[in-house]
Amino acid sequence: DQHKHLCPDIERLVSSLGLVDGQNISRRNVRNLVRTNPESAVILTIVWGYPTGTINGHRRPVERAFQRAADIAAKLSEIKLRDPMEPNDLISEINDLAPSGIGTSTTSKWAYFFEITTTIGDCLIYDHRVINCIMEGIFAEFLPLQGILPSTRPRKSGEPRTADELRKSAISRQPRTYESYLRAVYSAAHLLGQKMGEPVTGAQIELGLFGEAPSKGVMAARTKARKKALELTA
Repeated sequence: DQHKHLCPDIERLVSSLGLVDGQNISRRNVRNLVRTNPESAVILTIVWGYPTGTINGHRRPVERAFQRAADIAAKLSEIKLRDPMEPNDLISEINDLAPSGIGTSTTSKWAYFFEITTTIGDCLIYDHRVINCIMEGIFAEFLPLQGILPSTRPRKSGEPRTADELRKSAISRQPRTYESYLRAVYSAAHLLGQKMGEPVTGAQIELGLFGEAPSKGVMAARTKARKKALELTA
């Protein structure tokens, strides 16, 4: 509903997928649409990823993406036909074609749904939810990434950064750490597959990270608790 005034065809598009009002759009819905209507898939990715109709609280980036959906879809389809690129180079190129206000959290979704491949493996979603999950240390396999994703520079005061500052730094460095993320995911998939005795895909690992990401409410509560702890130990 939040997107209908931006794109009058949203209701028709969702209805064409066989969904009834209020039914959630699935990843499969978006990926299937890429094969039949890439332009609409670009739009549906936004609808799926940002149900509030805003990106970081702003509506304008969504409007720009809808307006340029045809050009974005054409470029993504062209990139898909090329030889695989290095992950950071690939995501940077897609970021360059994206409208202002849209970054790796969104462009990695487009790359994932369009099934674009890098030199390491298929593109995977790398958004705030995934980074929050990694930085919270929910999965031990990704603990090494906690020291890679954020900037390691200390504050001007020389004090180490807080956990929340490190998380925000990691989010700001998404385009430069996409390769490190993909390598960690595919390594985790390989190790888990060996333990289970059956293949595990990178997409399955990413889905686990995405699904286990702490909510904004949980993140806010943890931030408040950390601040309180610092006050008590000061």
